[in-house]
Amino acid sequence: MNDGDSKPTSKLDVGRVQMATHFGRRHLDEWIAAAERAWADKDRDERIAAQKCRWCFYARGRGGRIVGHGFTTRACASCEAPQTYSSTAANPLCMPCAQRLGLCVECCADIDLTDRRKLELVSKPKRKRRQ
Repeated sequence: MNDGDSKPTSKLDVGRVQMATHFGRRHLDEWIAAAERAWADKDRDERIAAQKCRWCFYARGRGGRIVGHGFTTRACASCEAPQTYSSTAANPLCMPCAQRLGLCVECCADIDLTDRRKLELVSKPKRKRRQ
């Protein structure tokens, strides 16, 4: 709609429906594939090295955040040390604090997405991987 007009922005035709169907199917397939990768967690070693939870690593994708250009400085949410990033995608935690606390560097969730009652990381038994 443009300027309060009740006319559609473009005429509906079979080509438009086919294109929407194609992209809808493609996005759904990508979403299902990401869920399967997250469930299997086959790249766990890479995910842990990147200090990311399953959601940020698999669902958001590697580099899947929307960013703006320009240097950004943000204080770490834990130690408050200033962190400088080359884009606006600034992580809330610095890597040392994320590792020390066992949290995702991007979203601050527990790196294994397990519930916890304390901020500090408590030694927990290794979980078996789901098959």
